[in-house]
Amino acid sequence: MGTFPHSPTSTDVADSTAVHVPDLDALLPGDVIYNGIHLWMYQSDHAQRMAWIETVNEIEKLGVKTIIAGHTDPAAPDNEAARLIEATRQYIYDFDEAVSPSSGGEELVSNMTAKYPDLARRTAAAWAVDEAR
Repeated sequence: MGTFPHSPTSTDVADSTAVHVPDLDALLPGDVIYNGIHLWMYQSDHAQRMAWIETVNEIEKLGVKTIIAGHTDPAAPDNEAARLIEATRQYIYDFDEAVSPSSGGEELVSNMTAKYPDLARRTAAAWAVDEAR
C-alpha cells in the first residue's frame, strides 16, 4: 500500500490524502475523485480548479481499475475508474466555464444542475456559487 501525494490546493479542501493499493489495483482518492454526485466547488477559483484537474490527471496515470470515491452515490459502481476520472475532470471544466458568464448564483446552479441532472447532492452546486469566481 502506498500514498499518492498531491498538493493541498488540488482538491475540494486544503488537506486531502489519496491511498493507492497496487495489489488490489485500487485507489481511495479522498476528495480528489467524486462518483455520481455534484462536486464541492465552494471557495474555489480558476487556479485551484485547474490544479485539481492536474491532480486528476496524475491519478489517471496510475491506471487503477477501482476507485472508491470519498464522495459517492452509494448506488454508483466503484469498478469504473476511467469513467469516474473523466466525469470528475469534465465537471470541473464545466463548472469553471460556467462561473464567469453567469449572472449570479441561481443561474450557475441552474446551468450545472441542467447539465448534470442525474447527479445527487444538488446542494453542493448551490453552496459552491457563494464564493467561486
